[in-house]
Amino acid sequence: MSVLSDHVDVIMGQAPSGDQYNDRGEGWPLIAGAGDFAGSVPRPKKYTITASKLSRPGDIVIGIRASIGSKVWSDGEYCLGRGVAALRPRETVDGSYVWHWFEANRTLLESKARGATFLQVNRADIAELPFEPPPLPEQRRIASILDQAQNRTAKSRDLKSWLADLEFSVYQSFASAGSGSVRLGDLACFVRGVTFKPESVIDPGEEGALRFMRTTNVKDQLDTSDVKAIAPSVKVREEQMLRDGDILVSTANSWNLVGRASYVGELPWPSTFGGFVSVLRPNRASVSPRFLYSWFTSPRVQSTLRSFGQQTTNISNLNTARALELRVPVLNVEDRERFENAIAKVDGLRIALCRQESLADELVSTLRAQAFRGEL
Repeated sequence: MSVLSDHVDVIMGQAPSGDQYNDRGEGWPLIAGAGDFAGSVPRPKKYTITASKLSRPGDIVIGIRASIGSKVWSDGEYCLGRGVAALRPRETVDGSYVWHWFEANRTLLESKARGATFLQVNRADIAELPFEPPPLPEQRRIASILDQAQNRTAKSRDLKSWLADLEFSVYQSFASAGSGSVRLGDLACFVRGVTFKPESVIDPGEEGALRFMRTTNVKDQLDTSDVKAIAPSVKVREEQMLRDGDILVSTANSWNLVGRASYVGELPWPSTFGGFVSVLRPNRASVSPRFLYSWFTSPRVQSTLRSFGQQTTNISNLNTARALELRVPVLNVEDRERFENAIAKVDGLRIALCRQESLADELVSTLRAQAFRGEL
């Protein structure tokens, strides 16, 4: 049986020495992990003056830790860090075909993940994936059809990015007109997540199962597509149950992901959160939860939070005590209400767009399934 490495070179990333990093644009842009992905291309935050593993234009760069199987096109030469690998198609395969095939088989790779702290896959897990490509002209025909379908979803994502920019502009306009600032600790508190043993993780459909969020769920919008559950024997305090208006924060993660946050709205089921995330819980009498979320996820605050990270061997831990000393702009009651009304309009547009995107994604998934069953 043919495997992926018979047709594609698999280049595993390697982290440069920490003293080689910089944010001045010197050397190669560094793709440390999936946190440096933006849409279908890399968007690195750091550079390195030494690099042992480099991508080439046309490589497919995939996440191999935490966000396993997420991917982008390499549009230049990048340093490949520890959290990624590059797939370099040979002459026998079409790059776009490999891209779509990999998406269709992502769950197979995820099933091979292992690790006590972060799930990850190794080179053999990737290289030994079964891969039987058809002749090159047929690959190109299939890839062309799937590319056209995916372009529709890409347009929706461009609109989502525009909505995110619009939401930030709304935040900036209100923040600049605020009346002074106060400590974050005067407006909100951090609640640490539940700790439990791996054997306590059960299927969400089992009796008494309680769903929990983890770092994988923390994205620009809270991702509830892959939620696991814990057994009823795990002790969970009332304050550790997620509430509408909470801000779910990644507090133990790769350096570039620590501090990343998702806003928690109404959930379809009761849920708690695990030990590598925390909740920033606003005092609604003092601050608008959405305003606090916009402040917390602003580029300046995110950069400051990452600088507070306490680095261990592979993980950066958010220093929540220092975070609580940061200053937050203050809005009066009238401006809070006006801000919430403006954000509600943005949310309405986002909901409509998500429905369209869901339909487009469903179309692409259906076409992919047909393509790799030989029915397209």
